[in-house]
Amino acid sequence: MTFEEAWKHEAAQHGIDVSAPDWRQTFATLAVNRMGESFEDDPNPIIPWQALRVAVDGSIDVPNWVIMYFHTRGKRLNDLLARGEHRGKREAEAVGKILGFGAMGKGGTSVARQTLNKDRDLILAVHVLGETALIGSRTGAILAVAERFGVSSDTVERAFAANKAKAKARIDNFLEQAPQQ
Repeated sequence: MTFEEAWKHEAAQHGIDVSAPDWRQTFATLAVNRMGESFEDDPNPIIPWQALRVAVDGSIDVPNWVIMYFHTRGKRLNDLLARGEHRGKREAEAVGKILGFGAMGKGGTSVARQTLNKDRDLILAVHVLGETALIGSRTGAILAVAERFGVSSDTVERAFAANKAKAKARIDNFLEQAPQQ
């Protein structure tokens, strides 16, 4: 699936008319606004990078929170350069930390992996709700989703517990936006 197809699919799921000439801007605005809310809850450094990409690709203004994030990080980079610290092999580590990466220590989960896991966990929770509605058993739904995604049932159970409310809100939003028959 291309990036464009993925956007269309996601936009349609949110009730956006993908045949409208401004659907990309509408979807990009929705996505960037949600990223901003997520960033307020969890200042994950990947979120501003994603929001910048979506804003530019969606031909919308880059929101102020993204600009201020990069402004703050740019100031820290400039300060590092002005001080002349961390030259050599420690320089890349210092730059990574300034950009918000690599602060989890040895053996820790990277910020990129944390982000992917959060996205995956929300998707798992949505699937558990859908599967439960189909088969009527939460336990059976968890087992079916674990098998479908190739993860353990414990992983699905933890993901569902952590994301149940968000998953329900996503489904409710989709149903509200869906054309009534």
